[in-house]
Amino acid sequence: MEKELVDEYLTAISDKWNIYREVWGINKWSKNKKRIDAIIVCKEFPTQRFGIEFKREKVDSFHYFTRWFKQAVIYSQTEWDGFGKLVILMAPGIQYHSYNKDDQMMLSRIVGEFGIGEFKKEIYNDWQGNYKKTVYKLVFKQDRVWCSEYGWNNRSLKQNFNQYLEL
Repeated sequence: MEKELVDEYLTAISDKWNIYREVWGINKWSKNKKRIDAIIVCKEFPTQRFGIEFKREKVDSFHYFTRWFKQAVIYSQTEWDGFGKLVILMAPGIQYHSYNKDDQMMLSRIVGEFGIGEFKKEIYNDWQGNYKKTVYKLVFKQDRVWCSEYGWNNRSLKQNFNQYLEL
């Protein structure tokens, strides 16, 4: 299931992003080797790059979510071969789990304080509920950084995401 999820998300953004799958690195603190599912580098703005760690579509419990979050934090403190330290995006994102809207907003802000964002998919209907449009978004601290429909949020291009990696 995870492979299909990875393929779907990465294929959806491959026209705008260079994609590097299963990249290795060394964690700054433990010195252990780590492997991340993907690193994406924007074709238009190559200084904008992110690591992505995918998990199955539904996380069964808060315990499982916190283990995934811990993994993302460890990955944010890893020197990835050829890329250095990166902001890590959790995919498919917090909203796919069984938390209410307030919990989603709170968790998105908390994980953002640790240099972790979200890579999520949203499906929109037209006003009559007939037409469905799928949009993929990179989100950091509840703020859209980039989306497949509109591109970059202008503030995001000026932001140095690496400032969040100085733990």
